[in-house]
Amino acid sequence: EAYEAAMAIAPDVDNLNRLATHRDTLGDAEGARAASAQALEVATDDEERFTGLMSRAWTLFDHDPVLTAQIIAEADGLVGRLKTAGKLSRLQEAQFKQQQGNLALGQGQAAAASGHFRSALDDARAHAATVSDTDWGLFTAGTLSERIADAARATDDLPGARAALENALVSYSDLIERQGDHQGALEGLGRVHHALGDLSIKEGGEPTVALDAYRRAAAVRDRLYAEDPGRTAWLGLLLDSRRREMVALMKIGQQDQADASVNRLVDLAARIPDEQSAWLAPLARSLGALGRVDQRDGRNAQAVAALEPAMAMVQRINDQAEDGYRYIEIGYAPYEALVLARRGLGDPASAVAA
Repeated sequence: EAYEAAMAIAPDVDNLNRLATHRDTLGDAEGARAASAQALEVATDDEERFTGLMSRAWTLFDHDPVLTAQIIAEADGLVGRLKTAGKLSRLQEAQFKQQQGNLALGQGQAAAASGHFRSALDDARAHAATVSDTDWGLFTAGTLSERIADAARATDDLPGARAALENALVSYSDLIERQGDHQGALEGLGRVHHALGDLSIKEGGEPTVALDAYRRAAAVRDRLYAEDPGRTAWLGLLLDSRRREMVALMKIGQQDQADASVNRLVDLAARIPDEQSAWLAPLARSLGALGRVDQRDGRNAQAVAALEPAMAMVQRINDQAEDGYRYIEIGYAPYEALVLARRGLGDPASAVAA
């Protein structure tokens, strides 16, 4: 609110970029893009324009890759001039290389992206040492290590991805030891634990390792969401970690524990706004899978408890979908299982209704 008020009076590049960052943090991607565009409009020299271009690229790289490429190309031209004039800091070099990496990864050039991210990490560490800002250095090392892991996963370099994620985990953990309530580090910690769970499954390792990782991710995300229940994005992330936890329980044969998690998942799902109802599609699939296993094993009451909310989610998603009944196929097999489960419970009327 303070930045909004200040920018209404006297907009400048630095504060508009900060406004874009805060809007992005709050999940207002469109507002972040608008603030970064305004920053470019008010830039008066090469330094300010470069700063504005970096902010613009950050808000656009996963939204408009074509415009992002144009922005990075313009920034590349400014880098030479600023270096020659001695006006390009190691921090700015790190920011530029990270944006180059983002663009390369989006264009399917994972090896090039990894090189940009690693070079950015070197520049960021050098900058942090120069200004004696350990906290910033740890946070930036965490975020760039995550991007290195993204590039490694894109080429199926699973050992490389694990090493990068473990580096990110160390950076975020060290930062949290210094600042227990550092929001960025907590968000990063949740992402890394969740990603390690996904990676464990892809590696084909022991399912309990993935389960432990998802539980750690859920614990962090539960804490964040409890601190700010209005952040829908955090709710969605928490829901995904809890869903993966349930699926992992199924994989290790802990069907009772998986069934016990249904009510908590349904409660979280009910808090998702209608405009974000498509986020519920993975949960509807997972609950459908859980219910089908229960029905197959003769656990009809548990099957109904999982299948009924799954079907309600499918209906809710389709009610909100702009493209008609795109998600209805999710419900085919679960509906059949629901019929059988209701019949197995001696409820032929409900079976007919299903």
